[in-house]
Amino acid sequence: MDIALLAPLAHPVSEPYATVTQMHLQLLARGLQSRGHRVRLVAPEGSRTEAELLTYPAGELQENSGDEATQAFWREQFAYTAALGALAQDPPELLHSHAAHPLPLAMASLLGWPQVVTLHAAPQGPFLTAVRTQRAPRSPIKYAALSATQARRWRPHVRQCSILTPGLDLGQWQYSAEAAPDTVFWYGRLHRCCGALQAIEAAHQAGMHIRLAGKAQRQSYVKQEILPRLREGDAYLGVLAPEQLATELGQAAVLAYTPRGEEATALGAARALACGTPVAAFHSPAAAELITAESGCLAPPGDAASLAAAMEIARVFSREDCRRRAVAYCDPARMILQHEALYRRALSDHTPDPSRYMEHIAA
Repeated sequence: MDIALLAPLAHPVSEPYATVTQMHLQLLARGLQSRGHRVRLVAPEGSRTEAELLTYPAGELQENSGDEATQAFWREQFAYTAALGALAQDPPELLHSHAAHPLPLAMASLLGWPQVVTLHAAPQGPFLTAVRTQRAPRSPIKYAALSATQARRWRPHVRQCSILTPGLDLGQWQYSAEAAPDTVFWYGRLHRCCGALQAIEAAHQAGMHIRLAGKAQRQSYVKQEILPRLREGDAYLGVLAPEQLATELGQAAVLAYTPRGEEATALGAARALACGTPVAAFHSPAAAELITAESGCLAPPGDAASLAAAMEIARVFSREDCRRRAVAYCDPARMILQHEALYRRALSDHTPDPSRYMEHIAA
C-alpha cells in the first residue's frame, strides 16, 4: 500500500518526543515500511524518520493578522492545505491523519482518497464539529483510537470507532531485573498541573527518594516549586535522551504516574512496565486499562497520601510480571497488523478518485 501519515503540526516527530502521539507515529511509520509499504510522513520541520519525509511549509503572516490564537489558526490552515496539495501531486492510496484539525476532515470528499483518522484528542472544539459533519453512511473516513477508553469518549460522535492497541519499541525499553530499592522516578512536562508536586510529597511520605525528569514549561516553576521541595538523595535531571530515560526507568523501584485530565493512552506508564518497573498512578480510565493488579496500584487523583500508599504496595511487585504486562498490551507487531487490516477495510469500502482534489483547485 501507498500510505501517507499526517502528523500534528505542534511538535516534530523526533526524540525526545513531546507527546506519545509523536512516539506512536515514529513506530507506526517504521513498522509499516518494514512490511513493504510505501510510507510518507507529513510532519513539522525537525522530524526524523526512516520513511519518506514531507515537511510542512512555513506560512508567512502579516504583522496585523490578529491575536496569537488567530495567527496559530491561519498558520495551521496554510500548512495543512499546502501539505494536502503537495500529496495530491503524487496521491497516496490512503491518508492516515493524526491531526486534531478540521481541515483534513473537511477536504475528505475532495481528496479522492480514503482516510483513516486516529482520535488522539478529546472530543471538543472545531475538530469535534468537523467530525460530526462526516457522519454520512458513505463518508470516506474511518475512525480509530489507541485505547478502549478513548474509543468510548468518541463513540457518541462517530458512526464507528475501531480500537487499535498501541505499540511500544520493546527493544528500546529493555527489561531490568534489579532496581534501586528506595527510588521513585517521575517524568513528564513540568507545569502547575502536572502532578509532580504530589509525586514528590508522596515519595517522601513513603520514605523514598525521587528523581524527576522532563521539560519545564517555565524554568521559574522548577526554581520556585520543584527544587525547594527536593531532599538529599533526590534529583531533578532535566530533559533526558531516550537511552537515559530508559536507564532511569529501569533503575527505579516504582514509577510515579500522575496524569491530569483525560489522556488517550497510558503509554508513559507502559514504558516503565516494559523496563520491569511497577507503577503507582493517579487513577484515570487509560491508566486503569493498562495497569493490572500485578503491575501497579492506583490512587485517587490528587491525593498524595494515597499515592504514597500505592508506592509502598507497588514497589514489591514482580518486575517480570510488569514486563509481561507491557509485552501483552503493547506488542508492536500486533499494532501494525491491526493498522493494515483497517487500511484494507478503508480501501475496500471506498473507490479512490485522486483527480477530484486537483480538479477542484483548478476550478
